[in-house]
Amino acid sequence: FDKQERVEAVLADRGLEVVDTGLRYLLSDPRVSIILSGVDSVAELETSVAAADGKYLDDELLQAIRAA
Repeated sequence: FDKQERVEAVLADRGLEVVDTGLRYLLSDPRVSIILSGVDSVAELETSVAAADGKYLDDELLQAIRAA
């Protein structure tokens, strides 16, 4: 859980949400073309759809997440 807590701190410092950023992290990898994600609510579905808007994470944030 140490890694998770460090990543959450990186995101909190930037005002980012964990779920949205996690999806964007996966979509920022050029090897990933699709994410199959289950949802329990309309709000979760909206979060997933919003993350697929083509706005991927920049290199600085990707490096910060990997270094956390």
